[in-house]
Amino acid sequence: MRSSGDDPTVFILSFRNRDTLRDAAARGGWRSIAARRGESADQRFLASGARVAVVDTRDERLAGMEALRALGPAIERAGAALLALIDPGDMEAAREAYSAGATHFWPGALDAESFDLLLRLSLRHSERARGPVAFRTATEAAASSWRWERGSTSVDLSPSLARQAGFGNEGGRRVSLMELFRKLDSDGRHAARNAIERLRETGQATAFAHTARGSADRLAHHVGLADDAVVGQVETLGGPAQRSLDADLPHAIERGEIGIVFQPQVSIASGRVVGVEALARWRHAKLGEIDAATLFAVAERSGLLLDLSRHVQRSALEAVAGWPAALAHLRVAINVTSVDIAQPDFADRFIAELDRVGIERRRITVEITEGGLIEDLASAARLLADLRAHGLRVAIDDFGTGYSSLAYLKALPLDFLKIDKQMAQDIEGSPRDRVVVRGVIDMARALGLAVVAEGVETERQLTLLAEEGCNYYQGYLYAPALTSEALAGLIEGRPLQTA
Repeated sequence: MRSSGDDPTVFILSFRNRDTLRDAAARGGWRSIAARRGESADQRFLASGARVAVVDTRDERLAGMEALRALGPAIERAGAALLALIDPGDMEAAREAYSAGATHFWPGALDAESFDLLLRLSLRHSERARGPVAFRTATEAAASSWRWERGSTSVDLSPSLARQAGFGNEGGRRVSLMELFRKLDSDGRHAARNAIERLRETGQATAFAHTARGSADRLAHHVGLADDAVVGQVETLGGPAQRSLDADLPHAIERGEIGIVFQPQVSIASGRVVGVEALARWRHAKLGEIDAATLFAVAERSGLLLDLSRHVQRSALEAVAGWPAALAHLRVAINVTSVDIAQPDFADRFIAELDRVGIERRRITVEITEGGLIEDLASAARLLADLRAHGLRVAIDDFGTGYSSLAYLKALPLDFLKIDKQMAQDIEGSPRDRVVVRGVIDMARALGLAVVAEGVETERQLTLLAEEGCNYYQGYLYAPALTSEALAGLIEGRPLQTA
């Protein structure tokens, strides 16, 4: 009966009824991707590939409406459907949900059959809205593009992007790369670096769209295409390429095509590199470099999250075991997912892997994303305590992105708190932004935790973080993620070669 295929995907965000909704969706033949507290809802939705999103505001209206407001713009840009579940008879909540961007709402409880019908109706809405939105998005992207010729030190801006970047209203113009980097926001700078690194490899001229804040990583996938191809591929990751990634991932894991890069972590006090975070990168034959966030979203959608996570952990540890003596002093942060934590033998297996490759346990930090923790905090606490008892350290990643941060700090045995990159970058914003960052750092220090700031890109951000007592930072201000060889060169003082 569905025109979109036999196994459409629904994105579900619920604070009290997530498992019930997932079960109901499964009975109707839907594949579900569920958000967790602490995750960036809009980015998670975009990565999920879903055409329908469900936000359950019942019982937790404040958090639910906040999630709706976060999702609304992404839903509108994608031409998707946003279904809000509200308490029965609460028309004020219905009006608030509508204002936040909901396209449909349902008051009260739902049985599986009704839920399936609602999802089908929402999907039909999405399919009908898809065409106009895709056309509008492509048109806007074409207007906000720039072109760079390999070897050149300048870039040609479209009139729209020239105005966005603050270069005046006289139409398109040519500016130096450094001028452009200084003008663009942090997402634009990140995207530009990715683009130029890719171009050095391909030797091609390019034109690509400068997308909205928060979507810079997607931009890298369009680099190396001709002008008209860029416009046509603006929605690539929501269509054929997404299916290609799903199909190609199992083979990439089997063939070892997913590599590891390492982003330096720097002591603010000494200015020296004291550790690294291991990050996955997939160099796809057709789509180019796929970052860790997209890669893990594909794995979750394909049911390969545990396989991918174990592969990345094993690959990272094997890479570290082969490092030269110049890198032997560095701590290494290894990312761990909620699926890993749910495995009863995870601690024993991880420690055995460390011992197999011969890495000292004291060098390893297990880094858990805030949104990735299992809901059974007592079990998670026991597992993390076991790892710490064996000499490992534990970090909570992306702190400040969601709703349950304080509960995690209270319940879990931790050594490091990592400030989310958006919070770290916001310290340059209003006085209120700085007060929030100061409060997080003060709280962490009071709990005996060292603080690591992610995504630091400017000297001003670093200065303000240092003034507030942050211990470590990572980000493009110092270095991007590097291969083992480039990292060794950096530590030994050779010219930087990016990954």
